[in-house]
Amino acid sequence: MFTERRVKFNLGRTINLGNFESVRVDYGEEVTVDEGIDMDEARTALKFVVKEQLEKEVEKLTPKKNSLPRGKAFNDGYET
Repeated sequence: MFTERRVKFNLGRTINLGNFESVRVDYGEEVTVDEGIDMDEARTALKFVVKEQLEKEVEKLTPKKNSLPRGKAFNDGYET
């Protein structure tokens, strides 16, 4: 009987883009685990790789926060 040792892991995140818009990013990988390699160790390593890659993709899509508080206008430090 043939059995292939494989590990698959998927992870996703929904990003709020503001203005009632969002985007979903999903990432996953599947690998074949060689004989002699512990399945739990392979699973842990794969989770780390998938999480790192997802974080990179999320960072690309995440809107950058404005340094000014919401609703406040820049006034060059002068009182009006």
